[in-house]
Amino acid sequence: MYRDFYRQYMQQYRRVINVILDNWPLRKQLGFYAYLPIFFAIGAWTEFTMIHMRINGIDFYSVYMRKERERLAQERKNILSNVHLFRIFFEKMPFGLSWSSYLSRVMAALLAAACGSQLVHSVYRPLESDRIEQMLDAKRAELEQQSSSLSSTATTTTTTTTSKMVNQS
Repeated sequence: MYRDFYRQYMQQYRRVINVILDNWPLRKQLGFYAYLPIFFAIGAWTEFTMIHMRINGIDFYSVYMRKERERLAQERKNILSNVHLFRIFFEKMPFGLSWSSYLSRVMAALLAAACGSQLVHSVYRPLESDRIEQMLDAKRAELEQQSSSLSSTATTTTTTTTSKMVNQS
């Protein structure tokens, strides 16, 4: 009974998805590439969640840096064999596609996702610190104070020197 319900549910789900995909704008003219805005939105959403989602005070970037250090340490210890890499890379392609077709579709989807991710990253700038801006503002104020005090000291020195020269003559 559960299998029948599941099978019917999945058939309805597939019909809805097929209707949406078949009626997608420019689907007939652009083929697969008409779906690139979906991948753009997925990339933007992914970057947004990586920047703003904190679980128990831990965010993506702190975990990323720790994992990157661990990966580099492990990479130094273990070097993969060239035969293993060759076997992984040249396995049979999924869905019976040619290499060129598969790579162009994957690259287009990745490029769209990267563009969406970069857009959100450039807007929110997660790696840029507010402290840097505060330090620059404080340094500017300090330099302005120094320049104003130097100009007043220079005026006083010039006046004193002029009065000494007048007194000597």
